[in-house]
Amino acid sequence: MTELEIFRLWLYRSGHQIASWWLLVTLVGLAAWPLLFRLLRRLPDRGVTLARPAGIFLSAFALWFLGSLGLLRNDASGAAFAWALVLIVSIIAYFGMRSRDDPDASIGAWLRANWRVVLAGELVFAVMFFVWAVVRAYDPNIAGTEKPMEMAFINAIRRSATFPPNDPWMSGYAISYYYFGYVMIAALAGLSGVVSGVAFNLSSALFFGLTGVVSYGLVFNLVHGRRSAEAERGRPAALQTAALLLALLGPLFVLVVGNLGGLTHLVWTQRIPPDDFFTWLDVRRYNTGLPAQVVPHVQWNAQAGWVWWWQSSRVVHDVDFLGVTANEVIDEYPLFSFLLSDLHPHVLSLPFSLMAIGLALNLVRSRAGLDRYQIIFYALFLGGLIFLNLLDGPLYMVFMVGAEVLRRLIMYQGRLKWFDWVYAALFGAVTGGLALLFYLPFLVGFRSQASGLLPNPMFPTRFQQFFVMFGPFLLIIVFFLIVERRRGYGHLNWRLAVTLTAAVLAGLVVAMVMLGLVALVDPEVQRFAGGMAAQVGDAGSALLAVLGRRLDPMYALTSIVLGAFIVVVIARLFGRRTPIDSAEASDDAQMAKPPAAPGWAGVLLALGLAGSLTLTLLFGAAQAGMPALATGLLSGLCAGALVYVLVQGIWQASTAPGRALPSATFSAESGFALLLIGAGAALTLLPDYIYVTDNFGTRMNTIFKFYYQAWAMWAIAGAYAAYSILGEWVAETGTTLPRWLTVGRWALRLAMACLGLAILASGELARALLAALGVVIFYAAVEAAMAAALAYTERRGRVAWGPVVIQNVFSLYLMIGLAAGLIAPIAGVLADTDYFRSIYHEELDPTTGEIVLHIDRPRLDGTETMFRLPDDEAAIACLSAYEKGDDAVVAEAVSYKAYSQYTRVATLSGIPTVMGWRNHEGQWRGATFGEVAGSRESDMDRFYKAPRLEDIQDIIDRYEIDYIFVGTLERQDFGDSGGLAKFETLDAICRHGDSVVYLTHREK
Repeated sequence: MTELEIFRLWLYRSGHQIASWWLLVTLVGLAAWPLLFRLLRRLPDRGVTLARPAGIFLSAFALWFLGSLGLLRNDASGAAFAWALVLIVSIIAYFGMRSRDDPDASIGAWLRANWRVVLAGELVFAVMFFVWAVVRAYDPNIAGTEKPMEMAFINAIRRSATFPPNDPWMSGYAISYYYFGYVMIAALAGLSGVVSGVAFNLSSALFFGLTGVVSYGLVFNLVHGRRSAEAERGRPAALQTAALLLALLGPLFVLVVGNLGGLTHLVWTQRIPPDDFFTWLDVRRYNTGLPAQVVPHVQWNAQAGWVWWWQSSRVVHDVDFLGVTANEVIDEYPLFSFLLSDLHPHVLSLPFSLMAIGLALNLVRSRAGLDRYQIIFYALFLGGLIFLNLLDGPLYMVFMVGAEVLRRLIMYQGRLKWFDWVYAALFGAVTGGLALLFYLPFLVGFRSQASGLLPNPMFPTRFQQFFVMFGPFLLIIVFFLIVERRRGYGHLNWRLAVTLTAAVLAGLVVAMVMLGLVALVDPEVQRFAGGMAAQVGDAGSALLAVLGRRLDPMYALTSIVLGAFIVVVIARLFGRRTPIDSAEASDDAQMAKPPAAPGWAGVLLALGLAGSLTLTLLFGAAQAGMPALATGLLSGLCAGALVYVLVQGIWQASTAPGRALPSATFSAESGFALLLIGAGAALTLLPDYIYVTDNFGTRMNTIFKFYYQAWAMWAIAGAYAAYSILGEWVAETGTTLPRWLTVGRWALRLAMACLGLAILASGELARALLAALGVVIFYAAVEAAMAAALAYTERRGRVAWGPVVIQNVFSLYLMIGLAAGLIAPIAGVLADTDYFRSIYHEELDPTTGEIVLHIDRPRLDGTETMFRLPDDEAAIACLSAYEKGDDAVVAEAVSYKAYSQYTRVATLSGIPTVMGWRNHEGQWRGATFGEVAGSRESDMDRFYKAPRLEDIQDIIDRYEIDYIFVGTLERQDFGDSGGLAKFETLDAICRHGDSVVYLTHREK
């Protein structure tokens, strides 16, 4: 059979499962939208692109909250009732919450004027959901990493009649984890009637689609909101269509683009840079030398090793003073997470984190602030982020306070009084307090491994590795900040910005030192400090080594760059006020013209800085092979350029014309993008000084959580920045581009796109990717040359040269960065799915005598990929069907090994076992784990080794064991001891081959 025939047959057999999930999430979205239509009335799309995640969230909350109170049963009928409850509340809110600033708005009238928005959102979600369902069908594997843990949670929640659900790996206890995302999955699985193995892979596709549509809606709201003034002048349909197209940058930046780890692997396999470059870059796996020869095409395939795309989530690399690897650092990005397909909380919370950004945008655009109903909804949602992914809740509560401050800055034209700061703090306190109250049933029983803050004196992030992680966005942000600096000319508050940023950095240093002094009373910290001192000789030498590392150019550059981001954001948002009649002030189009020479000097120097850094980081000025003078020149250029730009800004502000703009010269959308940039900079800066301590004792998880949210924030801000620079700035400055240039640019873009696709489809992947990247660079260079020709031929005064040149140079960096960032996603998907090749086999049906076709891939059910123990899996399926309640306990073998096949019974059935993966239970329960676990592991070892049933009756009674499983692993571990024979006297309720389930006949 052909690949197309296999695909059609799979779609015929499994298409109803995909369609059922699409229909369910569409219905819950429709149930929630009338509520969002009233609550998010300041968003141009009225919350329609946020409706699906909001509906899933509210329905799951109703099911969980009422189930926790014992008022609702956790099953399909309970989930249907929760949906109906959301629908009723939403309809009541729609008809009962008409506001004074929106008295006549109706869904019908809005749909007639904005049907394109609804259609576009539906298409984005449907396409992304279906595409990733196909990807998962060609890679249905749900074995390895944390997938067994996640499958165990899903099955345990589906089996639990009430909340909190039983812990499948610790009988007698409830799950001590933020499990809200698994409640959503279990509810959808119950309503659709699919098995958990199908629900697992459909959930990956669902959250991929939800993330895509929310990021699409965010960028649409930013772009359309920015262009609304033009729409009021008579071209609403055309401008709305343009915003709908530009919004595609949202899912592209957030979800499709990866970091530069794929480019790193590509140039390493093709032996392009010198060996010294990878020594300097020091990304693990690539820092041990170039391969002996060019790596062939097959090495990109999954069968030949998937470690290359795994390594793209480990590009940050901590080393001690001796240059030895000290800690693993996780720096995932969204596409990697979906490619790995773990349903971990950071993945399940991603669309809801983006939705929190949407709520913040609605707040910024609301001149009157939030009413009491909106505050309740915001609190409900922000508290849910704690339940979804613990650290996200506090992070976005702080971000929401920042949004409230920004709203007041815009409303009062940059003048904030003490009351505004007090009100913002009260807003945060009230919202946070309500959030904690809503989720009290979860919080009272929750235990965590997080136990405070620790200093990070030794392991700041080297800039070359930071650039590999965030390279696709960093230069976009640099250009956007340059443009915003020019827009706010004569009026940026550099003194305040530099003072506040210096205070923040000083505060981080002080906090690091103070935490270090306090933490030294901890024996573990004392041992770490002693080991650090031992590496260099004594305590004094250790202190000098810490200082030397902080002053090292490539370590310090990360803090310098992030500090510069924060400086420009603060200077722009908290602009310096100058006397002017506010009635004469307008938006960004009315700007005072800066003095030409100093302005150009700063722009050119900043562009030179960006270019030198890019060439240095990508093409090989490796520190290991460079003279010390070259390193000093590079660091001097970076520091000198940043200082010069700041001094130049202060000089321009002091020599600005007497008539200037009022301080809030930015639009709400531009201000919000700046807020996202500042928040992302703060999140990535913090782990260089302090981190949240946990069982790992390193900054691994802090980097993981903070970088992930920074990626989302910078991706949304970067998408808006691309529109702001390419689609808005030239028009603002009055530049009129000749028709020949416009037509020529689009013709060239089309030709280059066709050529790039042809190259990618031509054959050998590594060379095709390199050739496609060369095409992009060639196109960008030609477009920049066209802009230079325009600047040379046009008459002086007709064209504002700065915007045209900066726009074209920005296009060059944008295309190169995106092309480099797409290497890992393209190659990763192709490798993971084995280039979408199917696997099938034919069997003879003994009952009919006909040949039956069995499709192993594509398929959505990944259960058989988990443990690959057929007899065990059949016996477990029999047990799962036999036991209907939620109060049973099963005994199975226990092992100290993590990421193993142990706990397979509890994982596949949802019936709690006595003890699961020890290290994960320790992470979930923190300091309480030892008390809770007790002697469970040694008890289960005695349970299977003891020769008689009488010897283990105390264990059966203590843990209330109802079923005993004897399968492949039990016979492997205890078969020689003779202790398994004692179970033959019990009734066997399930037997498949050598795998047996026994009934203890314990009275419940």
